[in-house]
Amino acid sequence: MTKTVKNIILLLTTAVGLTVLFFMGPIPQDPAYHNFADTQKIVGIPNFYNVISNIPLIIIGIWGILRIRSRGIIPTLKHHYIIFCSSVLLIGFGSAYYHLQPNNASLIWDRLPMTAAFMSFFSALIGEYINLKTGKRLLYPLLILGIFSVIYWNITENLGAGDLRPYAAVLNIFP
Repeated sequence: MTKTVKNIILLLTTAVGLTVLFFMGPIPQDPAYHNFADTQKIVGIPNFYNVISNIPLIIIGIWGILRIRSRGIIPTLKHHYIIFCSSVLLIGFGSAYYHLQPNNASLIWDRLPMTAAFMSFFSALIGEYINLKTGKRLLYPLLILGIFSVIYWNITENLGAGDLRPYAAVLNIFP
């Protein structure tokens, strides 16, 4: 199969997935989403194991940033990987914050860095494996799309008509 055929199949698959998602009704946030198995309060930290399980993400994010700065990453994609590792670092903090008091208001701080990580990594993959210029050009539009998906969910949730469709598209179709 040629590269062009593979790209067409990828685009068609994405288009079909987005079309199906669009015609589905709104996807509200399940209230049970915030119920976790670990509810232990240890050393004054609620949901202790859920909170501290984010420490490796913080360590890996810092390690990745330091490694990229000291190694030869493709120069035009260096920003992609710096944003990715910075986002992993922020996922550690955002997820820990969310798990301290799981609710929709704190969930936004878990989801924002996740979408930044997914979108920066996805655009880097495009740059490395499909087309360098395209991957470079897509970084910021994809980041904006990811951030928009979380903001849209948050606004619709606050209006009582939550809709996770754009967020689902960002997480399940793009990466």
